[in-house]
Amino acid sequence: MIEGAKPLDIAAKGVHRAAFACGNFDGLHLGHRQLLSHLISLARFSQAAPAVLSFFPHPRAVLCGEPLPPLASPTQKRRLLAEIGIEVLMEVPFVDEVARLSPEEFAFTYFAQPLLGVTDICVGRNWAFGRGRSGNADSLRALPLGFRVHEAEEFCLDGAPVSSSRIRCALGKGDFGLAARLLGRPWEIEGRVVRGAGIASSKLQFPTANLDCGVPLLPIAGVYAVRAFLAPGEASRPGLLNVGSAPTFPGKEAAPHQAELHLLDFSGDLYGRQISVLPVAHLRDERRFGSADELKAQILLDAAAARQILSRRG
Repeated sequence: MIEGAKPLDIAAKGVHRAAFACGNFDGLHLGHRQLLSHLISLARFSQAAPAVLSFFPHPRAVLCGEPLPPLASPTQKRRLLAEIGIEVLMEVPFVDEVARLSPEEFAFTYFAQPLLGVTDICVGRNWAFGRGRSGNADSLRALPLGFRVHEAEEFCLDGAPVSSSRIRCALGKGDFGLAARLLGRPWEIEGRVVRGAGIASSKLQFPTANLDCGVPLLPIAGVYAVRAFLAPGEASRPGLLNVGSAPTFPGKEAAPHQAELHLLDFSGDLYGRQISVLPVAHLRDERRFGSADELKAQILLDAAAARQILSRRG
């Protein structure tokens, strides 16, 4: 066994025969869904469980030192995969030892285990694996491993491939409509309400819920009109979301991209709740104000703008 690379153990999940899709599947966008739909059909034909092999953190973060905040938290990713029909998720820690595996070592480590029972592997057209991304679907087919290898076609929208990077670009511009079209659903921020410094309540009289999202937030600093879901199945509530570092108040700058939610026309204890927030529109960039009173006056304007936008958009 290669040090740091452990064989997959699907038997521990009660499965002894599986068809795998390989990839990061960040955000589970329309392109991912097309590939996974094909995988589920292959698994049904082969009487196997549809499974996903994914890596965490994203390989680019390890290989390039490039921080890549995910489009969905691990909890969201597991839920979305289950909703699609994926029965098994195998998340492999992407460490240096794994990055150094040759394509042959990678394939034999993860797919050649006698009890694994791999029937099919489904990948995207540009999928690559092994040291230096030197392996692809053709090199996987050439190995004597006994399973079928399938490549899914690119999914295009408006003449361009749907990709996680394209969605990040749309979100960075505040274009939530385009992001939703590419994802096939609205993009949401999900987090648990934790205690903060209490500044918004004490100095601004605008109590906020501090969201611990469990993953780094995308760089979307600013103020947004949002809809928030306090529990599954409940109607949404209108609100304001500030993503940033609260630069008006010294000492808070050390927490960039902190998410603070203010619900309009709401009072109650939210601590400990898991909340989903759907950004609807970017209202303004975050900036430093000269005083708490100046910031409070701006928040009143933000709240009025959010009410108007959210009332127009249902």
